Amino acid sequence: MLLDDATLLERCRQGDDLAWEALVRRFQGRVYAIAWHYMRNAEEARDVAQEVFVRIYERLEAFHGDQAFLPWVLRLSRNICIDTLRRQKARPRATEADVDPTTQLASPARSHRSVSGGILGQSDDGWHTHKISKALVKTGDRGKVSE
Repeated sequence: MLLDDATLLERCRQGDDLAWEALVRRFQGRVYAIAWHYMRNAEEARDVAQEVFVRIYERLEAFHGDQAFLPWVLRLSRNICIDTLRRQKARPRATEADVDPTTQLASPARSHRSVSGGILGQSDDGWHTHKISKALVKTGDRGKVSE
């Protein structure tokens, strides 16, 4: 027996786990298709689809029967995809960040070089070297700057 959306929603609100499972199964294909369209990655599409169903579950009480359920689900799916893409664009993953393979990090041995040789293996413009040298001269044996 196939229940309509309104009946499934009402049973989900009452805590019926089987109704929730039936609701997810009914809409998971469409939600995943939207997620795939935006994300273009199967793993990310699954993550977004899961997030959609979490949000649906959290907002079951807020959904009113005065509108059709499917358009609400599809709009929510699209909005979550767009939000996810915005977050990814604002903060790209470390593996996606542009890394210059020619950049060398300072080794611990190089980081203790004298000021005249540069700090952290970088050359100074003279002014910085002078300021750092002056500060080191003022430093007492206890590591405090003397006045």
